Amino acid sequence: MTAAGVLATIVWFGGVLALLAAGLVSDTVGFLFISALFWVPLGLLSTFPVGILLWRFIDSRPAIPYRGALFGGLTAICSLSIGSIFPALFNPVLDAFAGEMELSVAIVQSIVRLSRSFGMALIVVGWIIIPLGAITGWCYKQSE
Repeated sequence: MTAAGVLATIVWFGGVLALLAAGLVSDTVGFLFISALFWVPLGLLSTFPVGILLWRFIDSRPAIPYRGALFGGLTAICSLSIGSIFPALFNPVLDAFAGEMELSVAIVQSIVRLSRSFGMALIVVGWIIIPLGAITGWCYKQSE
């Protein structure tokens, strides 16, 4: 699953860089490109433990191809949710420790930003990561 995440990262960043270099897109895509840089470290690192949890401990049944696609997609969604924690908590935690924001306000802002960050992750990179995860899981189950 980590290999699928790396492939999705290469496709995403390569495609966006090519579009930006050719001048075919607006600055909004540049913002999304920079935003995706926050999701990549935790998202890619989380695919390995999430994949181990799903594939080794939950899926102990014989090879059923649709289960591979299901678990591959679930691994991708879990990595997106874990990967969206850092960009969501970055500013509220920083402001709370600096004393610029009360703790209760920081908690509410963190909750709001978590849902927004996960939604952005689904829109920005989920369209490539979830299908690649499902295809990779299906191929893995086919090879068993």
